[in-house]
Amino acid sequence: MDNFLKRQKRLLKKMSDSRLPSALIINKVNLRYLTGFHCSYGYLLIFSDKTYLLTDSRYSSDARSGAAVDEVVEVRAGDAPKRIAELLFKHGVRRIAFEPASITVAEFDTLKKPLKNISLAPQNNFVEDIRAIKDESEIALVKRSSQVMDRAFKKLLGFIRAGVTEADIRARLESDMILQGIDGISFDTIVASGPRGAFAHGKPSARKVRLGDFIVIDFGACTDGYHSDMTRTVYIGSPSAADRLRYRAVQEAQRSALAAAVAGVESSAPDRAARNILSKYELDRYFTHGLGHGVGMDVHEQPRLFFAGKEKLVPGMIFTIEPGIYIDGWGGIRIEDTVVLTKSGPVQLTKSAKSLICL
Repeated sequence: MDNFLKRQKRLLKKMSDSRLPSALIINKVNLRYLTGFHCSYGYLLIFSDKTYLLTDSRYSSDARSGAAVDEVVEVRAGDAPKRIAELLFKHGVRRIAFEPASITVAEFDTLKKPLKNISLAPQNNFVEDIRAIKDESEIALVKRSSQVMDRAFKKLLGFIRAGVTEADIRARLESDMILQGIDGISFDTIVASGPRGAFAHGKPSARKVRLGDFIVIDFGACTDGYHSDMTRTVYIGSPSAADRLRYRAVQEAQRSALAAAVAGVESSAPDRAARNILSKYELDRYFTHGLGHGVGMDVHEQPRLFFAGKEKLVPGMIFTIEPGIYIDGWGGIRIEDTVVLTKSGPVQLTKSAKSLICL
């Protein structure tokens, strides 16, 4: 429970700094982050001196034994806004923060009806800013997800050969990770071979891989609510000198970005470092997306590493470094790792080999 209480204290400090006497957490990932409780229906109501979890009869019993809150309030469907209003009145509160990105217009209208004399203060990234810096327990879980992926990728290399389909590769990879006991895959696995590699988010197809193909394989695993993300690009056959050069360019770009991803720099710095390397090979115009993104309870979260990023990188952040090139009619190459930033620099959590693998 200590980790969850520490997180709540960080949020209470943020609320105090913003002169917000109460906060309503609607986002279910944020609710789990703050309380350790996972449910499909629930509201976390936070005051300076007490926390409430409002949920229905499906979860109330489990919540009372497992949620890091002071009190669980069982509500029936549609009753939550009224109970929230009653608790605000009980605590003498006239202003409440809420998460505008996590509520629909219809839900907001329903919520505000009983809160006629209450000021609703929208707060973007209210909890997400706190989530960006991971504690040791979170780092351990992302590391565990990464280890699942490394083991699955190592086994996959013995399966890939000319004649198997992209869909076959996805099925083998995902089934192996599931058999290792993960919660699930983090996103739709990407397998894009040959010219289809030019699609940065290529959906696996019935295309059979063939000699002369690069194959971009981008996948993720979720363990105990925490994700990891990795991309490796392999080759079928013996690559030409030009193909080796393109792979080396992306490999050097990732190495340079990793070296630039140090505490205190703006999140644009690693992106810029990768592009500078690719420009030396006249390939920078083929790098068409941002360098990386935060990873944690969501597979895409803060920080964002891209050309205009202003956020300072801080020890404890976990993010991806994933430069790539995508050339229409030829294909693509991407190399991606999930890393945790320490005081001495980034440490890779995904450890699969990044030298050019030829199968």
